[in-house]
Amino acid sequence: MSDLFDQAVTFVRSPKYIEITPRQLAIMGVAMSERYPMRVRDMAMSLNVSKPVVSRAVAALEGHGFVERRRGEDGRDRFIVVTDAGVAFRRSIGGLA
Repeated sequence: MSDLFDQAVTFVRSPKYIEITPRQLAIMGVAMSERYPMRVRDMAMSLNVSKPVVSRAVAALEGHGFVERRRGEDGRDRFIVVTDAGVAFRRSIGGLA
């Protein structure tokens, strides 16, 4: 199994390389590991960061088409949902999706 450095080199050399931060990758990874869409505030607690930090990272991921935010039933909560493009991206860099 390759380590993080080998994976990073493989990713940067890939023709599908895009600018993405470790925090954004972590958010995708946590969201993909959950059985149900995760609320922004729960993601923030999970990663020990603030809600605005998660919101900014999710906005960048939305720009790539990897995640989307969906409103909860009461309209206040926002849930992070990994899109098919996000799953395909993870597979393209050697991750299990």
